Amino acid sequence: KTESQYVYRKLLEQMGVQVQPNENPSEIYAKVSSGYQLWEYNRKEVLGAVPGAPGLMLHIAGQYTQNFEKVEGMSFIKQVLKFNHHTLVLDVLGKVWGYGHNNYGQLGLGGQFIPRTQAMIYAPVVQPQNEVAIPTQAPNLSNIVYIAGTNQFSIAVDSEGGVWMCGLSDSSGLPFPSYNNGFHNPNFTKINLPVDYGKIVKASISYSCLILLNDKQQAYIIDSKYAATLRHNIKFVSQKSSHDVDYTIMITDSNSIIYGSVRGYTEVNPPKPVKKAVRLQ
Repeated sequence: KTESQYVYRKLLEQMGVQVQPNENPSEIYAKVSSGYQLWEYNRKEVLGAVPGAPGLMLHIAGQYTQNFEKVEGMSFIKQVLKFNHHTLVLDVLGKVWGYGHNNYGQLGLGGQFIPRTQAMIYAPVVQPQNEVAIPTQAPNLSNIVYIAGTNQFSIAVDSEGGVWMCGLSDSSGLPFPSYNNGFHNPNFTKINLPVDYGKIVKASISYSCLILLNDKQQAYIIDSKYAATLRHNIKFVSQKSSHDVDYTIMITDSNSIIYGSVRGYTEVNPPKPVKKAVRLQ
């Protein structure tokens, strides 16, 4: 028996789960904890030898391998957020991991930002941790129960209802002061929320607003002007963002969608929020 397997066996015993001698304690713990290993679907160019140049390998035009590959070091996964160029992972132990691009500080792993100029307004640079090759744990987070984010910034909710954020807010519903049309924060920092918000259990973010859902089914919608709107009897919140459109869905106890917004980014068709109540079938 390895030391790690012994630890999992003891954890299972504390949870009242009996492990048979021929069973793998770590696998059982992962299933009981609703945690899983992490796999990614990757597309890679195929390398081939160059005729007349022994040892020289180049990409073969138009040839790729496409398959699932296990992400080493990632086990007992509870939640995964996959963005354009980075990934955030929450494990069953309440730890947050990140890898990929960190040019906005969205992984919460620090780094020194280069001050933005007008020419760099949409392309801030962070050094030295602009690219994180392997899953790395966010250093100042623990007991996290939920994560959310966009391509630019990330949110984590802890077991006590605290909300943490990192990355770049750019005219979004974040209770941070803005700086040059954006606020840089390369490390997860706890937000000072009003006491009457209660215990937050879920956060949802898009480029247009932040939604905080508490344990009393109350949702606080914070828009880009940091003005909060309160909605009651909310049982589900979801948001989807891209560079040209935001979608927000909130579902009530009566099984109705009570709020939806669509925002377009064009000069001809400026952003226009749409509110609609729809009875779900």
